[in-house]
Amino acid sequence: MDAGRRHEVEQKVYAGQRLDRTDGIDLYGCADLVWLGRLAHHRRADPERTGFRLDPRFAAGGIAEFGPLAGRSYGRDLDPGAWVDELLRLRDRQDASGGCVTFVPVRAGSGEEERPAPVSALRLLAVSRLVLDNVPHLGVLLPAEGPSLAQLALNFGVDELLAGPDASTDGDAHAEPGAGADAGAGAGAELRDDLVTLIGEAGFRPVELDGEHRVVREYDAPPTLAQRRSEPQRVWS
Repeated sequence: MDAGRRHEVEQKVYAGQRLDRTDGIDLYGCADLVWLGRLAHHRRADPERTGFRLDPRFAAGGIAEFGPLAGRSYGRDLDPGAWVDELLRLRDRQDASGGCVTFVPVRAGSGEEERPAPVSALRLLAVSRLVLDNVPHLGVLLPAEGPSLAQLALNFGVDELLAGPDASTDGDAHAEPGAGADAGAGAGAELRDDLVTLIGEAGFRPVELDGEHRVVREYDAPPTLAQRRSEPQRVWS
């Protein structure tokens, strides 16, 4: 994607114009992830807040085919054109019904060798945010992505994190559902604290949401960059 083409697409995004199929495919082929992330961040519903939801359905990867929460899985052999076509179909349906609140792309695969690389995942998330201009929110499923990638995704248009109440932020993606079940409510409280920290360290204000996308609690604004640099930060494995 040369500089002229990048400028053309950038102008469309900042002008609030709708991207077409060619734009989406060209963006997916862009090697400049910093630029792509910045462009996707511009389309974020709220540049300062990130929502999170804890729901038992998310432990098993339960995402509705279409509805308030719509999910699509993708694998290592993803065809960019086919993915953009899927986004455009969802966008058309959203124009007609307006029923989708959050779109959730889910990395598929039973092992790291079978799943798309993190760089590919970030690129796909950014393209999804840019093409789906009529879907308010873009989310990631914590059990599928792992905490480190989920945190990075917040700078690529993602503004929601979804997890089961017994998910873990100590390991990488695809932790076994129910691993923290013995801890009961304590596991959910610990995960909530971890997500608040994860979101805050990425520079966003954490907001807990319920199943109807209503605000349960809005947490304090994150510390400034200077404050974060003065204190040791947690490394998300």
